[in-house]
Amino acid sequence: MFFGAILVVIGYLIIIFSGGILGGIYGRVIAGIGSGSNTFALPLWLLEVSMSELKKITIAIFNLMNGSGMLVGLNLCIPFRHHWKWLYIGGFIPIGLLILFWIFMTESPVYLLVNERDDEVLEALKKGLDEKDAYT
Repeated sequence: MFFGAILVVIGYLIIIFSGGILGGIYGRVIAGIGSGSNTFALPLWLLEVSMSELKKITIAIFNLMNGSGMLVGLNLCIPFRHHWKWLYIGGFIPIGLLILFWIFMTESPVYLLVNERDDEVLEALKKGLDEKDAYT
């Protein structure tokens, strides 16, 4: 997720500071790869760290917010059609929040298990779950 966020930031910077259409295309491709990887990785991470009875609701809220963000972004294109670089500058807000919240995110318990870091799995589960749910 962090790698995807960094790709989006790099793509947005290329778009903002490019002087021509080719730079905008390259920046959009790079930002699209980062955004696409986050759209794939974030639901997987949410499934791994959420409580079992809330998994469906968590993913539904993620999809609702993702779709709502796309709809808002598309509708902002109308009033900002002559100042489109401001849209990309405003796009730093959600990406900046993702990078900021990355500091507080817990490791994926599945990742820790696969990499044989068994002693850290319970601690990662305790950060997002109740004590009772972490042990089950």
